[in-house]
Amino acid sequence: MRFAVSRYETAVVASSLPIRHLEGWVPLSDHPRRVVSNRGLNGIDGTIATAIGVAQSVDHAVLAVVGDVACVHDLGALAQVVAEQPRLTVMVIDNGGGGIFRRLPIAQHDTAFERYFQTKPAIDLARTAKGIGLQVTTVTQFDELEEAFSSASSSVAPGLVLVRVDPAQDQAWRNSSDGAARALVAGCL
Repeated sequence: MRFAVSRYETAVVASSLPIRHLEGWVPLSDHPRRVVSNRGLNGIDGTIATAIGVAQSVDHAVLAVVGDVACVHDLGALAQVVAEQPRLTVMVIDNGGGGIFRRLPIAQHDTAFERYFQTKPAIDLARTAKGIGLQVTTVTQFDELEEAFSSASSSVAPGLVLVRVDPAQDQAWRNSSDGAARALVAGCL
């Protein structure tokens, strides 16, 4: 996410994991000047719609960062991006759905977790976005991020960058990083 947000003056960041990733893993010096996030009753719904409104109110490109589930919840607004043509890049973190819930004890109960919490989208987001007329770039490797966001941030046309993340690798990295952070803090006490 660091490559993405540092290229934009304004970012609209979805609730759930994206806002936590920004707050926890992106240095403050790399944050955009303006960060907008829906909270409260909205949850993840309406993030792309909010991003359209923000992009129409400023004179620079805007980045929307959403998870795959938030994107599915706002497909109507994704179609509206094509109709309105704001200077907007939508970054979708595709981690197989419900990534934030992998942190909860329910994740240890495969059947219940997969059925009620993981909520993996049943549609192909890249195909759907292309089908409604968006330019789509799919990223599967970390070293592809820089080029994808360099191209997206300089484009006047709206687009979608789909970042595919392996859920198991992501959780292992998070556990390792959290453990290292706890050890560092414990060593300071």
